[in-house]
Amino acid sequence: MLKHFQVGSLAIVIPGKGGNNVRATPNGALVDGSPIPEHAVLALLPRPANWNGAYPYALNTHVWWYGRSRTEEQVAPHRFRVIEGWTAANEGANDFIRLMQPAVACYDTMGTALLTNLGAGQQAYVLPSDGLNVRAQPDQHSARVDGLLSGSVITVTGNPVCNHKMVWWQVQPIGAAKPIGWCSEGDAQEWFLIPLTLE
Repeated sequence: MLKHFQVGSLAIVIPGKGGNNVRATPNGALVDGSPIPEHAVLALLPRPANWNGAYPYALNTHVWWYGRSRTEEQVAPHRFRVIEGWTAANEGANDFIRLMQPAVACYDTMGTALLTNLGAGQQAYVLPSDGLNVRAQPDQHSARVDGLLSGSVITVTGNPVCNHKMVWWQVQPIGAAKPIGWCSEGDAQEWFLIPLTLE
């Protein structure tokens, strides 16, 4: 039952299968904006509050996860629609998504390895539905200098900085002449910036 996936994992939509549909319930109605395109990255989220069944949910030959990703639709220049709902990980032995393996970015002061899915010069998009704060320095207590809307595409620049159990990147919006500040890639509960594509 694809036990290598867990809440908080990032997965890649396997190419050649037409993308992954997103549904309101397992095998239910399509969510507006579906599907998640091939090569796109999605985050596997905790079970939704209104779901009382097993999680992940096995139905017939499918295993279903609740996740968040982007669609092909751009709601503004350099900003994709973010979509959330149930998506099938597989049908029997036929996988639709595969696990993305993060690398160690750096270590915090306690020696804990902090993971990253990004690299300098890579494009990423903002995953949280309420957007993401941009800070003056790589620190969650630093002054907020800007904000990025959900689905906004940026380029991460320079090397990551590890601080307060978070991996921080300088971010440069597409078309901007220079970075505008620092964003955390995520925390212990969720990813905030994930790769735009792994083509």
